[in-house]
Amino acid sequence: MGTWDIGFFDNDMACDWENSIKDNRDLSYIESAIDHVLENTEDSLDIDISNKALAAAESLARLLGTSSGSSSYTEHIDKWAKEFSDSVDIKLINKTITALEMILSSNSELKQFWTLRGEYSKWESSIKDLENRLKTSYEK
Repeated sequence: MGTWDIGFFDNDMACDWENSIKDNRDLSYIESAIDHVLENTEDSLDIDISNKALAAAESLARLLGTSSGSSSYTEHIDKWAKEFSDSVDIKLINKTITALEMILSSNSELKQFWTLRGEYSKWESSIKDLENRLKTSYEK
């Protein structure tokens, strides 16, 4: 897996996921990535599933107007979010927040990855920021 930073689109898996969203006109692609985390029955939560879900969660935040910023890696999602016109159901936001909590849990391979790299605190802060942006988006 190619990972170059803690950003939600700063890894190969998220970039591949993000590149495919342009073909979707509803939230099913985002919801599917979140559901893969929530439906996990393995002893550990796969790193690729987590990276896709984080990209989906950040994409949802962009739809809600709480983006963490743009880069060349978010080109497709930024364009998609500008063109998206449907509303976002609160249930999807709540599911996404639950998935974020699972990604931060002790059985998460992604948590183990960032711990071994010595950047867990920085990574955890970015997840907590995303969670807060999602929560505040529906409190408005």
